[in-house]
Amino acid sequence: MTRSQQGFVSLLGERWDISPDGPLTIPAVCYAPVENGELATFEQIASKAPGRPYLAYLRIDADHIGQQFGALAGDPLRTWGLSRLLDSAFSTAVPNLIRASYPSIYPVYTGGDDLFVIGPWNEILGFAAAWRSKFREISDDKLTFSAGVALAKPRQHILTKSEEAAHALDECAKIPRDSIHAFGSTIPWSKFDEVLKCARRLAELHAAGQIKGALLHDIIELHGRWRNGDARWHSLLFYQVERNLSGDAKTFVRLAFLSPGDLWKHADFVVRYAMLHSGEREKD
Repeated sequence: MTRSQQGFVSLLGERWDISPDGPLTIPAVCYAPVENGELATFEQIASKAPGRPYLAYLRIDADHIGQQFGALAGDPLRTWGLSRLLDSAFSTAVPNLIRASYPSIYPVYTGGDDLFVIGPWNEILGFAAAWRSKFREISDDKLTFSAGVALAKPRQHILTKSEEAAHALDECAKIPRDSIHAFGSTIPWSKFDEVLKCARRLAELHAAGQIKGALLHDIIELHGRWRNGDARWHSLLFYQVERNLSGDAKTFVRLAFLSPGDLWKHADFVVRYAMLHSGEREKD
């Protein structure tokens, strides 16, 4: 940053402009989505999403960083190295990833060992998965992070939704850590790519008319029963699948939710993704 009487940043009793070089270097995220040469509004950003024009608020925080620094036993060089790695990852690599692949995402804050971004709901989920892969690469698979997601209509209050995403992060994703909490489901990162792929496939089948909305609502209801310990969900879902599905759709639902059924635990996320993608509302 460089000193400027008209600068828009106030710091240390001075006014500053952001520039590539200058007497004081502070990492800053200089990116925001643009529409027709102007900063994009939340309505314009949300309109990029398929189906329901919703935003998603994403909060991410690296796991056990205090313990990581503590393990360095005060070694100044190693402490500096870990600090630089984290700051470079969140202050430089995140904005670069957004510019290159997710230009509709608005970075509210990214630096240190955490970030807060807002964007079309589907892009936020894709970005979260991509950043997890990139962060593993940067940290040589030694560091992890947890994430919380909150859905929002474009005009909903930003502070309210920011707090909702923070709650999803702190009270849900961080309980096991190395997880993401979105659409009511806490999913380990080790499983998230598979779950997201399943959600996108279900959305395709629903859009093609091979899976009706009524069955999606039934799956949500049966998933709730399963969470409450009702063992009848399996036979009821099997009946619905045999009665209402055929071909690729039947094979897909059987494999995902019945046998082997590895993704049933996160069926609520998968179905809600498909419903959002189609613009369908979830029944109360």
